[in-house]
Amino acid sequence: MPTPDNSVSAQAREHDRVFHVAFSAARKARASLVTVRPHRSITPLNVTPFLLAQAVVLPLLLCGLLIWGKPFILDFWRDCILFWASGLDLSFSLATQANDSGEYGLDLAASTGASLMPSRTTLVVTALVM
Repeated sequence: MPTPDNSVSAQAREHDRVFHVAFSAARKARASLVTVRPHRSITPLNVTPFLLAQAVVLPLLLCGLLIWGKPFILDFWRDCILFWASGLDLSFSLATQANDSGEYGLDLAASTGASLMPSRTTLVVTALVM
């Protein structure tokens, strides 16, 4: 016959007590040793000088490259349009006179004059509006 100290309920209570002691020790160790950072979407952004320089200088640099490369970009797209126009049997041709901005436009068969390429002022105003 089991003694009162060896009963199943006493063993269960003792097991439960030991488990809770071990679990609370593990909880305390985890609380003191493990740090979980919140997700990056809910953390505040620390604006460093490097990050600020990226946000300001990079767009200025890219816009400057676009302004500097405008003639090359327009020439490239004009050549692409003329190349595909000849392949598609469209009557586009390069204008013989430069427009106000110094660029050669495209002569369309249906139009009376050369189509205008955007001037520097038009590009700057468009960039500022956007």
